[in-house]
Amino acid sequence: HRPTVMLPLVLLIGVTAGGIFWGLVTVICVAWHYLHDTSNINWLWPFVSRKKDKGCYPDNTEEGINKVHTAWLYQTWLRPTSESFRDVFAGATLLGTLTGALAGTMAGLAFAASFVLFVFLTWYAYAMHQKKES
Repeated sequence: HRPTVMLPLVLLIGVTAGGIFWGLVTVICVAWHYLHDTSNINWLWPFVSRKKDKGCYPDNTEEGINKVHTAWLYQTWLRPTSESFRDVFAGATLLGTLTGALAGTMAGLAFAASFVLFVFLTWYAYAMHQKKES
């Protein structure tokens, strides 16, 4: 979570691996992730050094952060919620559009549909797992 360092680095890796288009795609995706996690980002590091903002972490140790993140993962991502629906469909739209631009409309639609199907299957598998535990 160090955008000042990571955004230029992923741009370099993306451009080296696939050209300017993929460099921009990687920067956009990583920047979107940073915006999503903005409360826990030190945007100006290394120019402004500060302790990681505790934000939603009552215990700012690695174990405490992991515990909060794991709870969030199970409560928000491994089941259908308004946040997970929004982000999954935004991601499917973006990835489908990019795939469609590179490989054709049908490939883009197939990729987006496969992505959404995979997410629904993950939610279903987790629901069945939860049902067995209760």
